[in-house]
Amino acid sequence: MEWPYGSLPDKELEGSGWRPEPFSQFVLKVHSRCNLSCTYCYVNHQVDQSWRSQPAAMSHRTVAATAGRVAQHARRHALTAVHVVLHGGEPLLAGADLLDHVVTAFRDAAPAETRVVFSLQTNAVLLTER
Repeated sequence: MEWPYGSLPDKELEGSGWRPEPFSQFVLKVHSRCNLSCTYCYVNHQVDQSWRSQPAAMSHRTVAATAGRVAQHARRHALTAVHVVLHGGEPLLAGADLLDHVVTAFRDAAPAETRVVFSLQTNAVLLTER
């Protein structure tokens, strides 16, 4: 059986000098809805509309569990930094309280030696000067 259905040929890869690297960037879908309907969007214009029956925003419980798991990964691999991309839908629809909770949860869970860097993928419609 060949990859991806079998296993990677680890010995061959390692023999060629390849070494696995731990993930250091995580895309977090904090909100599944959007305030636009772009024609190129992979969500709004596809046959599968099952996302409509899912919660719009990530729960605090899921945020905490995800932050804990990323922190565990960072600790295990001695990462000096992890990058968290807030994504959606439109992540700004999650609201300031949830976004603040996400940032706090990830920073609190991370090991002291791991810096947590955030970025935001947004359509910018909801940005204000605040």
